[in-house]
Amino acid sequence: MVFVLAFNIPAMTGAFASEDIPSITDAPWKWTGNILLIILIENIVFWNGMIRIYLSSEQLRVKYRLVGFLCGMIPIVHLVVLLKMIRICDKEVKFENDKIILNESTICRADLRM
Repeated sequence: MVFVLAFNIPAMTGAFASEDIPSITDAPWKWTGNILLIILIENIVFWNGMIRIYLSSEQLRVKYRLVGFLCGMIPIVHLVVLLKMIRICDKEVKFENDKIILNESTICRADLRM
């Protein structure tokens, strides 16, 4: 449904004729319902990601957790904050993976010496 709305916005605004899609003036209640549904779905996806980041990240400071929570309902700003948090978590994952690889390689060298 989200994709149908996203690709048919010109038809909905009356830019060109379409039998399947009503214009805003013909059915404003459908438009309102669809827009609210899109906002709800987008918020569910966003908060799902935020909660996963909050629970799994150890290097994410309280500052970014609080900023992410406060900016969660500001439409464009929350995406900028989410990208910053994803970068921090990406660096954390790379560091932890490198640490695991280094530990495995030192264990293998210690086994070969015996």
